[in-house]
Amino acid sequence: MTGPTLQAKAAEYASGLQIEKFSASNGWLEAFRHRNNINLKALCGESASVDTEAADDWRRHLAAVVEGYAIEDQFNADETAMFYQQLPRKSMVFKGESCKGGKFAKERMSIMLCCSATGVKLKPLVIGNAARPHAFKQNDVTPDNLPVTWKHNKKAWMTTTVFEDWLNQLHETMKKKKRRIILFVDNATSHIVSKKLSNVHFKFLPLHLPSELQPLDQGIIQAMKANYRKSMLHSLLAAVRKFNTATEFAKSVTVFDAIRWISSVWNNVREETILKYFRRAGFGTYLCKLTTCLC
Repeated sequence: MTGPTLQAKAAEYASGLQIEKFSASNGWLEAFRHRNNINLKALCGESASVDTEAADDWRRHLAAVVEGYAIEDQFNADETAMFYQQLPRKSMVFKGESCKGGKFAKERMSIMLCCSATGVKLKPLVIGNAARPHAFKQNDVTPDNLPVTWKHNKKAWMTTTVFEDWLNQLHETMKKKKRRIILFVDNATSHIVSKKLSNVHFKFLPLHLPSELQPLDQGIIQAMKANYRKSMLHSLLAAVRKFNTATEFAKSVTVFDAIRWISSVWNNVREETILKYFRRAGFGTYLCKLTTCLC
């Protein structure tokens, strides 16, 4: 149970009771929590550290790395695991109540996102474990008419073959547009390909520093996943009378449902969000410095 879920349900009740001038605002939520002794507890968590000195050194030399490439031709690609049936790991609970979420859903896919330093987003690459899952057949769709690029292998992981196929398609697209781009990726084993491409030059980010220097890892992927969970929770609210528990609803989420939500929320990630994290990773800051010097 999350704050946005409570707010959405309160707004729904207010509408049904024809209560006007009601706003399920953050202030209302805080007052509701305090009145009912409800705390927000984490079901799990993690922390990490980075070498800030090495990260700062990379940023200082980034201008030389991207020399010859316009800002719109600087791209970042990164993949992430998506446990597409998993409910939020935090919940509103009454004070003193234990916080148990049961077993977390383990049905997963891998997603690779790619965007430019100017906010252009490419179609997501989604990797599942079946060529044509049962949900595709139920909805009469094939991999060719999905809003994502669909690939599959037994473990639903990124592999060198999958990455190379995607890279070749990107190269052909840029070749037709007569563009040369530079693509930044982390140095995962699956990203190591021997073939050199004329219109896509890919550059590895420094070892052990992806969370600090990779725009997608800085917060863009997190924004996409947060919006995915919102889409999932909105669907849960709409279907609340059909299921006895939230877990029962989560198990009903199919690969096709997940793909539609992934495509929708990725399309709705704001350009400002992408620009923010590219700048935080060091992209474009050298242009600002140059402009300042010229002025």
